[in-house]
Amino acid sequence: EGIEKEFAENLELMKKTLAEYGKLLSSPEERKSYEIFTTTLDAYVVQHARIAELALKNAQAEARAVLNGDSRNYYNTNRSCLGR
Repeated sequence: EGIEKEFAENLELMKKTLAEYGKLLSSPEERKSYEIFTTTLDAYVVQHARIAELALKNAQAEARAVLNGDSRNYYNTNRSCLGR
């Protein structure tokens, strides 16, 4: 529970920081990368919750499948956005 609380607090801070950063963007390319990043981050967070739920149910194989599937794809998409 403590880890999830810390995750939620950090996520809230990250979203506030991203919202402020989004106000500073001027080019269409920056805006596009930002929109991809924020949309994908939201999807990643949904997957994170699903993985946590499965882990609490001791459904390790299912949790691993989610982690290695969409969750990893969202993570990799966001990494590529940061490199632009």
